[in-house]
Amino acid sequence: MTHQYFFDFSSDLFVSEIINYARENLVAVFLGGLSVLTRISNVKNPDSEIIILETKKSVEMFIDHFSSGNSIMISSPPMKNFYCCSIKGKRALIFLIDDWIASSPTKIELILLDVRSNIAIDLDVSFSYLEKKTVEPNQHSSTDPLVFWRSVITLSHLPEFSYSNTCASPQYLCGTIPESPIYRFQEPDIEAYDYIPSFGARVVSKTLEEVIRLPHFPLHSLRAFLPYILGQGVFQGFSEAYVNSSFICFDNYVKNSKIHCVEFIPTLKLSLLLLPIYLYEKEHKDYTTSFLKKKKYPEAYQSFVNMHITYHDKCPFLFWFCFLHNCFLSNIALPSFEILFAYSSLKNTKDRFDEWAFIDGGAFWKEAVLMLYPEECDDIIKQIIESDVHDIINKKGDVSHNELAKIHGYKNMYNINIRSLKIHYYRFLKFNPDGSLDEYRSYVTNEEKIKKNR
Repeated sequence: MTHQYFFDFSSDLFVSEIINYARENLVAVFLGGLSVLTRISNVKNPDSEIIILETKKSVEMFIDHFSSGNSIMISSPPMKNFYCCSIKGKRALIFLIDDWIASSPTKIELILLDVRSNIAIDLDVSFSYLEKKTVEPNQHSSTDPLVFWRSVITLSHLPEFSYSNTCASPQYLCGTIPESPIYRFQEPDIEAYDYIPSFGARVVSKTLEEVIRLPHFPLHSLRAFLPYILGQGVFQGFSEAYVNSSFICFDNYVKNSKIHCVEFIPTLKLSLLLLPIYLYEKEHKDYTTSFLKKKKYPEAYQSFVNMHITYHDKCPFLFWFCFLHNCFLSNIALPSFEILFAYSSLKNTKDRFDEWAFIDGGAFWKEAVLMLYPEECDDIIKQIIESDVHDIINKKGDVSHNELAKIHGYKNMYNINIRSLKIHYYRFLKFNPDGSLDEYRSYVTNEEKIKKNR
């Protein structure tokens, strides 16, 4: 089956280069999979473009032209037998057509676009999935967890698409049962110093890291899978009730962000994924503490904990889940902790939202507020904006707890009410918006002198 499309590739340097090559060499060259689907859907193209050729000789000619023959065949399950090269600064994956049919993770990706004619060719039933806006694993590998996770990446490129039923159980695909080839809950390999999370944990965490960076966040399509991604059936007392919080906050954020024109940042997406674990730990302190005591910790993890002790001490189980059980990047995961801390404290705040924004919200105060129901969100944002606290946050950033403690004369961090110190500092800035730390230090010193002279 074929379908005529009319794309203007004049500003697409990558495709223009492919078109020129195909016409000059009189050879059929096709875009495949997401390289076609994203252009049809008019969304951001994939970082790795898919190029399909019909014969081994045409593959060799293509590689020789674009990489001077310096390329080797790669297999990166679930995709097999492809070459990689750079074209106009973009990474291109080059497949022989039969290898693409065998490798394509989903049925909808079995679509080719002849770059010379703008004619799309359906190798299976991809046009029907395109019309229905559904993503389904290829039949030959519908029970393979690696294919499932690769198909989640496909779904994350395509707004308004949904995931259709799979042939395997969510527990199997998410690696929460030992029978799964990506079983995630065995102890990680621990050497004398370092540690290696399980293969399954690496597959899941690295896929989720890629998903949260892509245009479409398919949280609702993962509703049947998220409980098992997070450990239902493994952690005592963890249930779907905790997972529902993610969907409520996600729906709130989608509604609120449209009104307040806020971007859906990757850190927030990860916060929504981790929110059930955060809430679970708060309600199951005894179990999670006992659970962690039974674990082995390599030196590298202990060093990492010491570097980020403030985050660890607030939620040690979540910290373990992110960085020892899984392998999330700290530059994404740690800011997501800040959003969770801010959201949790906001739920217990009834007034003085400007103080909350400065003390607990920080750089992510707006993300935390937008997770609330719209009727709560609008009033709180109005109060915070009218207070000008966001200007103070932007100008002053976040002073470290150690710095505040030193200014007030404390030699260590034990038994310090850091919250009261931050309130004190904020009230100083409220009346001295341009005040420096040195000026605040003098202000505190003068206050202490006045107290002593009374």
